Amino acid sequence: MVIFNKIYHALKYVKRLSLIISGIALAFMILVISVDVFTRNIVSYGIPGSYEIVESIIMPTVIFWAFIITYSSGSIPRIDMLTEKFNENIKFAIGILLISIDIFIYSLMTYYGWSRAEIALTSGVSISAGGSLISIAPVFVFLPIGFLLVTIEAVFILIKMLIHKKYYYSVDSENEPMKE
Repeated sequence: MVIFNKIYHALKYVKRLSLIISGIALAFMILVISVDVFTRNIVSYGIPGSYEIVESIIMPTVIFWAFIITYSSGSIPRIDMLTEKFNENIKFAIGILLISIDIFIYSLMTYYGWSRAEIALTSGVSISAGGSLISIAPVFVFLPIGFLLVTIEAVFILIKMLIHKKYYYSVDSENEPMKE
């Protein structure tokens, strides 16, 4: 249990880092869009390529780095709200099944996302923005990283459920820290 807590504590640092990265990207996206709209309306000339940069670089950065935060907070809708009427044993069994399906699906997303990222990195995927080519291949790496973090979080939820024999939405649900 001590090892579980230490490993999960390390994952919390990664989640905080992902929140910071996503927040900085979101602030930058707001700034780019605001400046572009302002200059387009005042000077009649916007920032060249701002739409493409926001769409292909900044927005995926915001989304995939924030995905672990939304998953671990339990705010992503899940099928388990149908189990609320069942007794604890059935709820636990359905919860194990659902979290196992989550792990399977996010593992596949990680695997195929990494396959796509490898193709993008080797082929040098670029976009045309403002009359020049900008490489977006590194952005493709964010997808498997985001899904890998969610897979790891789901594994931690499964472990917590198996230890406590109770259904949990997240590792931090019910504000119960993992104790020995």
